[in-house]
Amino acid sequence: MNERATLTTDKAFAELKSRELRRFHGAVHHAMDALLAQKYEETRKPEEYKRYTRACNTIKEGLGLLDLALDRLPPRFDRSGDEESDARPNWEVYLSGLRNLFRKMPDSYLLRFVLPMFGLESLSEKLTAYSKLWLGSLHASHVLLRETDRFLINLERAQRLAQEYDDSNVTLQRLYASVKTWESNDELEAFMAAMQKFLDSSLEVFILGPIQLYLMLDKGSMTMIFKALSVGRLSELRERDIQCDELLKLHEYVHKSVEDSTVLEVARTVLSEASKEYVKRLRQEQRNLRGQLPSQELRYRFVQRFESGALFRQNPD
Repeated sequence: MNERATLTTDKAFAELKSRELRRFHGAVHHAMDALLAQKYEETRKPEEYKRYTRACNTIKEGLGLLDLALDRLPPRFDRSGDEESDARPNWEVYLSGLRNLFRKMPDSYLLRFVLPMFGLESLSEKLTAYSKLWLGSLHASHVLLRETDRFLINLERAQRLAQEYDDSNVTLQRLYASVKTWESNDELEAFMAAMQKFLDSSLEVFILGPIQLYLMLDKGSMTMIFKALSVGRLSELRERDIQCDELLKLHEYVHKSVEDSTVLEVARTVLSEASKEYVKRLRQEQRNLRGQLPSQELRYRFVQRFESGALFRQNPD
């Protein structure tokens, strides 16, 4: 198995994850502070400002779960398969499965026959439309994770080479991983554009998308969904069900609460602005780091010296 299929070290991934989470939370806090300052200038109504403040606090608490979720996720950058030809990173296996699902979904038995049989043609049409959006988002995810995977492999290699010479200069290791992954600044900018596209599409499709899909379902569709989940025979679909009426009252309450939610309104704005701020900070950090090697020739020579060990022998500190 070649180096491309080597398992990325836990250390490299853990360091990258910790650093990027701090950057993301910093971007979120920056976006919230800007939104609250803008809201304070726009309105002098204390209650409205307090409502926005509570919404921001709710979002902060919700994003706190992100760290916990990432800690519990299986390692997505490990490789599956014993043979070199089978050594695919886990993230690629997962995305491949989802891509096949969303590609086949519009022609599935569920959407073509089952949902129409229950009078849920509108839901079938909406799921078909969303499947196309999900496919587009998965493409953005693939581009981002492919580049991140390459960066992690190069970062792991940098750590391993530095360890051989007892060198603990983290900046040099990150510089090597950066210029080894993106040889030119144009390649780096393409990655940043892919990052922004991934964040934007993830927000619209996977976070807000399911909520929007729910809000688009009318009362008739929800009635059929509740009945489809509770009746034992198709003949019972047209019969009135008191329990279904009760569920519809719950649906109307939830639907109105979600539709009028200040949290959702603020979350969309905060996360949209935070994604831009996150990419801005990441781009600036990479520019500052790579600024030590302003030309293509300098970057090429740096990689050669790093990999040969000459850089460490000349710089024992």
